[in-house]
Amino acid sequence: IETERTALGELRESLSSRRTLAETKLAEMQDGGDAATKAQEAEDALAEARAAAERYARLHLARVLLRSGIDRFRAEQQGPLLRAAGAHFALLTGGRYVRLGVDQDNSGRAVLLAIRDEGTECPVEALSEGARDQLYLALRVAAIEHHAAKAEPLPFIADDLLVHFDDTRAAAAIALLAELGRATQVILFTHHDHIAALAAARAGVAVQHLPALGP
Repeated sequence: IETERTALGELRESLSSRRTLAETKLAEMQDGGDAATKAQEAEDALAEARAAAERYARLHLARVLLRSGIDRFRAEQQGPLLRAAGAHFALLTGGRYVRLGVDQDNSGRAVLLAIRDEGTECPVEALSEGARDQLYLALRVAAIEHHAAKAEPLPFIADDLLVHFDDTRAAAAIALLAELGRATQVILFTHHDHIAALAAARAGVAVQHLPALGP
């Protein structure tokens, strides 16, 4: 659509120039014998320009409607998931990031953005390693919640998921996983004693110490 719209725009400019030239010649030849021919040429150019303008307008409208439909579909399908993930991310980062958003890069590809508490946007690749881990956990929990609401939930099993979390954010993550436990079984493996201690301090969380392997 965009390619044809551009081509029609160029055709419209060309036909406009032809019309202007034909009208100029017609004015010059008002007293000549072929004035009627030139007048017909001008009318033909004008009719062709009108047809091109109508096609251009239809294509432009189709482009606008298509973009609107895409945006509406994204809002309906991705909106609830992004809102839930954004709320989880805000919890995990202690409010440093308040929500998630989606934008488009120069090639039209959708990109995920983290919105800071002061309102500025931060692309995922600019986040720290710990913040990226927290973002991925937020997205994963939101996706699991979305799935569990529509289908038989499966257990969520994670291995040392909180390696790059400080104690404050690890405690927030344990709280988030405990809340997820209302929808499905959550099992978190860790060999870090401080993570086990944080989990043990959380009401409703059961901590099991596994025996060491080998001699």
